Amino acid sequence: MTYGRIRGEFLERELDLVRVPGKDQPVKIYELLARKAKVSPEQEALARDFQVALVEYRKRNWDKARETFQAVLAKFPRMDRRNSTWNDVTPFLKARP
Repeated sequence: MTYGRIRGEFLERELDLVRVPGKDQPVKIYELLARKAKVSPEQEALARDFQVALVEYRKRNWDKARETFQAVLAKFPRMDRRNSTWNDVTPFLKARP
């Protein structure tokens, strides 16, 4: 299912940009967190806080990105399994700009 088809029906968070064969530009991938009618305050905060970390990551502010990803993981340890990947990848990328 494409994001365009469900836009507005779910709370989602952008996870990354990926290269797809046959496309010239990277494609955004999302995680669906909940139907809009059933979104919890914690899910809204998770999506918002993760987006802040992702912005720092994309700016290559590695230390700030890692700090923010760690804060999200500490705040939502049960809800945010994907964040641990970003937390591990950030120091690797910082060492190889």
